[in-house]
Amino acid sequence: MSRRSLWLGYALVVCLVAGAAVALRSDEAGRLESPIPSIGNASAAGAKGLFTYLKESGADPGVLDTKFTTIPSDARVIVSLAPTRRFIGVDQWKLLREWVRRGNTFVYGVPRRTRSQYVETNLSLKWVFGPRPAPLLDTASLDDGLRGLLDKRSAQNDPNGADALPWLPSPLLAGVKRLRVAADEGLDTGISATRMIAGAESSPAILVFPDGAGEVVTLAGADLAENRRIAVADNLVFWLNLAARGRVYFDEYHHLELTSQSPGLFAAIGPTLLQLLLGALVLSLALGRRLGKARPLAAARRRSQGEYVTQLAQLYGAARLEAQLCEELQASLRRTLFERLGVSAALDDLEVARRLEQRTGVQADRYLALVRRARELSHAATRGEFALLCRDFALFEREIGC
Repeated sequence: MSRRSLWLGYALVVCLVAGAAVALRSDEAGRLESPIPSIGNASAAGAKGLFTYLKESGADPGVLDTKFTTIPSDARVIVSLAPTRRFIGVDQWKLLREWVRRGNTFVYGVPRRTRSQYVETNLSLKWVFGPRPAPLLDTASLDDGLRGLLDKRSAQNDPNGADALPWLPSPLLAGVKRLRVAADEGLDTGISATRMIAGAESSPAILVFPDGAGEVVTLAGADLAENRRIAVADNLVFWLNLAARGRVYFDEYHHLELTSQSPGLFAAIGPTLLQLLLGALVLSLALGRRLGKARPLAAARRRSQGEYVTQLAQLYGAARLEAQLCEELQASLRRTLFERLGVSAALDDLEVARRLEQRTGVQADRYLALVRRARELSHAATRGEFALLCRDFALFEREIGC
């Protein structure tokens, strides 16, 4: 394959990967299960089912896409479901409390495990231990129209939910026998005037704070409005009781800021393009031409035997193995005597010396002196002493014909 064909193939791969990344990113918003309880979210945690039902039933709910500093004149109920994208400022809360004192209702779903809003601090809210999950009862009695409003991806089972029962009489719970909430933490407060009107086991789920002619209703999360639970138990009855007080406005300003923004092109294909550019750089370094004149290769030169022996001597000298090598010299000589002259390696030195004298004519004292010297140097030997010993062993082997 030529270099031109290789680069064309790489460019084709880059185009295919970039196109696939753009296509997947464009469909990401529809595939992801968003956790934001927005009225535009049709996934399990969203509140689109509640908003659609109120709209179709004639309640005519509104959308509040501005701060609480500008509240519509026809608003009687404002619902803020677990806002996490923007803070509710102190000035907004003060104006909202004045609006509540004039006989209106503010419903606030406290977000779980996120940064605290000023509302929670002002109402002295705190989380308490929640209920255990309870099995879901049969919901076959629901009418087909209400069931059709649910998201198709939302299962009718609620294994992570629990049943909340009315604790105190309240207009909000008229006709409510059972509510379905998440089996999670409940709410508590230090304000004595608070009425805990419903809860699961010993965990409060709905708290009512009277304020002038109106009241502030706090919910433990946005469980009662979620698509996956709106048609379960009497959750919808609770919201219909709220809608009976007047027009309901859903606060979208404080948690729709990020979801309303579409991701940029670089966010879709940026990481993929960076990886492909890195791969192109590596490919160009591997196959591209050098800059400048190529240097000639170093000429190969064979080493002589003397150089090899010198370097090997330096290696052994640096390792300081002279004492161990002295023992190896003696053992090597005994193996050579056994292989060439048939002198057994199991014999002692006196018998070996006697047989050497008989077979080669070399005096026995010379062998015994050489062996004795090797044993003495095996305890401590310098580089020079070891070199002399190697020479004497080599001369002795040549003299006896080995």
